[in-house]
Amino acid sequence: MVADAVIRSAPRKWLFNEAIDRAVVELQKEATAAMAAAANKLTADARQKARAYNIALDSMPEPLPISTIDVLRGIGLDEHIGLEVAGYGCFTTHPSNWQAIVLANVLYGKGLGKKLPTAISATKHLVSKGLVRPEFRWMSNDLEAAIEALDNRFAAPWKAVEFYLKYLTGVGVALDWTHGFAISPAVAWSWFDQVMEEMSRSSARTGIEETVRWLLDQLPDEERGGMTVEDWLNMINPETAEPYAALLASTRTMQPVEAELRAIVGLCNGTSTDVRELLGLPIAKECDRRLAVVATKEAEKKARAAVQAETIKINRQKELAEYAETVLNDPGSWLNESHPDLDGRSPSEAAYHFYHAAGKAREILSAIERRQRADRDNLAEANLWRQKLRKAVEQRLSKDEAEAFLSDRDEDYNRSTATIFCRDEASFRSVLRKLEIWINAFVSRRHHPF
Repeated sequence: MVADAVIRSAPRKWLFNEAIDRAVVELQKEATAAMAAAANKLTADARQKARAYNIALDSMPEPLPISTIDVLRGIGLDEHIGLEVAGYGCFTTHPSNWQAIVLANVLYGKGLGKKLPTAISATKHLVSKGLVRPEFRWMSNDLEAAIEALDNRFAAPWKAVEFYLKYLTGVGVALDWTHGFAISPAVAWSWFDQVMEEMSRSSARTGIEETVRWLLDQLPDEERGGMTVEDWLNMINPETAEPYAALLASTRTMQPVEAELRAIVGLCNGTSTDVRELLGLPIAKECDRRLAVVATKEAEKKARAAVQAETIKINRQKELAEYAETVLNDPGSWLNESHPDLDGRSPSEAAYHFYHAAGKAREILSAIERRQRADRDNLAEANLWRQKLRKAVEQRLSKDEAEAFLSDRDEDYNRSTATIFCRDEASFRSVLRKLEIWINAFVSRRHHPF
């Protein structure tokens, strides 16, 4: 136990061990050498990256066409792309191209999803599109600092993106929030309006090109002369001295072209349209042919309308004549005599020439018919009461006396006879009262002679 404690388990402290001291010195030498090697490598890597960055700056490619440039220009954002921020040489394309993507895809287009973009996430998006040079994609903070010390134009790609995002924040295009950046609401609304206008303009341009293609396809080969839509787009408009392609780049200058094309298409579809400008298209002869067809159709249409109008006039005249035959004993006289209520025209003439006058003539005839019907009804009623009167008189008087009474003209009958005067119940009773007086005055005297 004592031996084990002495050798192994008892507390102990070396006062001196040459082997350990030599080992410590060796470790310190190795660490110093490693640090020196790492520093040398960092310096070499930094110099290599700095040289690569200088070459990248010298070989920076020219700007490429930007699909969103019309929208960016429309809302004044084109002046905020193409900035040569520190580190812009780390990208494979011109600053205007990758900055347009940051603006359009990352900030406005939500290319990173619902999360707010940061400089790191925006840089990853650019890496995924192959827009960051491989030699600068990812590096340590020490290497970044070493390269920056050698060339103050350098910055890591993510820092270049951060510089640009902070610039956009400073000019009011973007907002710097706690967890990332966002497009300014005012810019977002302007962008949306511009996108909608651009979509409309693009759709209208496509429609114009399709219309021009359709018009050219209508032409015989000898008149078309091989013209294509592209040829037309490159043709100079004589009024503006600009190619038609340039006119279609703006809604304002596109609208007159679109309106004139509608007129030409309308003519081709058989509509009599005022075509003022042929827009440089070889369609003059075709327009003449279409106009001739339209003129022929218009003439045929007018002829049909004239026949139809004449038929309508004759039918109005015929209907009035047929109606008159059912009302009048001599319809011809009434139809052909001038009438004061028809401005001196005859009913037949009025019915032929004027729709409303025909209706008025029919109303006049209808009034005559109503009067005749009323007269017939009154006569029937009068005959009924006259039959009653004759029966009542013949019951009281002899046949001769009855006839004398009924034929006697009296002041009370307005100098007419009792038979004529009797036409309704009131006049019937009036005559009966007269009968009583007549009997008392004349019949009783016959039985009591002087």
